[in-house]
Amino acid sequence: MAPVYVTFQPAYDRCNEGIENAIMMTCSIHTDAELWERLSKEEYKEKKEVLAQVMFAETKKVLPVEDYVLYSEVGSPKTYKRYIGKSKVGGFPLTVRNAILKPKSVRSSFSQLYIVGEQSFPGPGTLSSALSGSHVARAVMKTWALG
Repeated sequence: MAPVYVTFQPAYDRCNEGIENAIMMTCSIHTDAELWERLSKEEYKEKKEVLAQVMFAETKKVLPVEDYVLYSEVGSPKTYKRYIGKSKVGGFPLTVRNAILKPKSVRSSFSQLYIVGEQSFPGPGTLSSALSGSHVARAVMKTWALG
């Protein structure tokens, strides 16, 4: 099983109003979108539900969240495509092997242009994109502090 990534954000209702005393938890995992495309509609639905249960079980090993979940939705590569416009993220899954063999620097061929987000290390996803932004901030601060 690949690592399960969990993030927490403020919760908002359908009118984009903050919900007091509530937070939103998002769980995600790296998957091969092409494998999902080969599944029948029934297999796809079953795999989505099973994977959601497994991810929730993995999360509960670290955080006892089961008593606090009021509502949940399950996404998949099709969901990602519907809202993001593509069925998978770019970059590489965040593994030690990929970090060593496929590092994607935040630096570009232009000295004052840095790359952040899913196309630089550590790659795809909210957590990784935020981390690449932190790498860029450190690089910019180091460059300008020395300059």
